Amino acid sequence: MKNKTKKIVIPVVSVLAAAAVAVGAYFPVSSAIRTNLNGQTLSSEFLKGIEQSGGFELTNGADVRIMSANILVRYKGWGGTPVKSRALMFAEVLNKYKPDVAALQEACSDWHSCLEKTVGDTYEFVEPRFDLVRTSLTTMIYNKNTLNLIESGRVKYSQGDGPQHRAITWALFETKEDGKRFIAISTHFDPLRLKDTEKEYDIIFSQADELFSFIDELSEKYNCPIFSAGDYNACEVEGDIGESAGVPIYKKVSEQLEDVKYLTENRKYGSEIGENDPCWDHIFLTGEAEIKSFRILSDSYLSPLSDHYPIFTDVSLS
Repeated sequence: MKNKTKKIVIPVVSVLAAAAVAVGAYFPVSSAIRTNLNGQTLSSEFLKGIEQSGGFELTNGADVRIMSANILVRYKGWGGTPVKSRALMFAEVLNKYKPDVAALQEACSDWHSCLEKTVGDTYEFVEPRFDLVRTSLTTMIYNKNTLNLIESGRVKYSQGDGPQHRAITWALFETKEDGKRFIAISTHFDPLRLKDTEKEYDIIFSQADELFSFIDELSEKYNCPIFSAGDYNACEVEGDIGESAGVPIYKKVSEQLEDVKYLTENRKYGSEIGENDPCWDHIFLTGEAEIKSFRILSDSYLSPLSDHYPIFTDVSLS
């Protein structure tokens, strides 16, 4: 019996060891090639656009700026393009608007590597960054010069496409200036593919219910404002058939959480998405905080960055 066990165990161990060597050998090399930023430049259209965009200073009376951005993976099947051609653009956005927290979705391994190279002196990822060997696509970075990271974690939705991106990444922060605390969440709901719509709604609604329950737990434990940011695949305004299908999702979430967009009159939009256009990305508030402003960076010069536009809010913490 012992001999049989050895015959079974040894090959399994050998396979695992070989796989570990293969992963260690292949991915660093391929990722290094894919994220080599040498020779990458910003277009004149982008440089002119971001220079003229204005509004980078924190709104008067605000303590922190919270951003959400679906930055689009490199996977061709998702419509993505190489990250290195877009990484300098997003780094410039971060450097100009200086969010204290940026909730990120679709941040594949190439994005992790590029952000470390471009803004690593200022921004740091919250932990955990990986599910075993897989990169967490739904993640968060924070300005380590303005915030202290107190605690962080990751909760996977029980249903959905996969734990890499269908999850809740959360962090408790404290401002370095005056010790005010708040929690930020990055999340990404399943999309509506409109193939088996009833089943798709059930999955997305279950994700919403799990998010509500988790926010309740955080609120009870930490008693501070919670900002849940991300790509909800939900929109409050009807557009084409896909956008119309997203309205029930937004309605469900907004019945439980407050959309910061409507907690301030100080709202600003770009030329590509206006006040009455659908938007899939939202920042929701639980708890007490004063929303000083809300902005969607929806100008055409940012269109090559992603199929989503970054949004942010300036907040006065209680």
